Amino acid sequence: MTTLWRTTARAASARLLAACGDGDGDGAIVRSTDRGQSWRPVPGTPAARTLNDVRFLDATLGHAVGQDGVQLASRDGGLSWSARLTGTQMNLQAVFFLDEQTGWIAGSEGSILATATGGR
Repeated sequence: MTTLWRTTARAASARLLAACGDGDGDGAIVRSTDRGQSWRPVPGTPAARTLNDVRFLDATLGHAVGQDGVQLASRDGGLSWSARLTGTQMNLQAVFFLDEQTGWIAGSEGSILATATGGR
């Protein structure tokens, strides 16, 4: 069982929810496909740091951010996640994408990272 100590939950669609946080020392993401009635951990989440925010643009495309510059991306509704390079080691607090290419990440000390290439 995954315990999320710091949790942010977001809707990816009418039925799909994702939450992230600190899963016993590592970044963790859990998913619900029944509007939050039950939750399952996503195995193999590639984050060794606490995740602070997860947000989906639609039912398939999602991003998560966390401590030490961690950014993860999913293209399958949160079933799997891949690490993205941010070029920073600061704590990333929030993520928002306007469309598949245009997004922003808010970090510590008032920093803002921007992308016009989907974070690639």
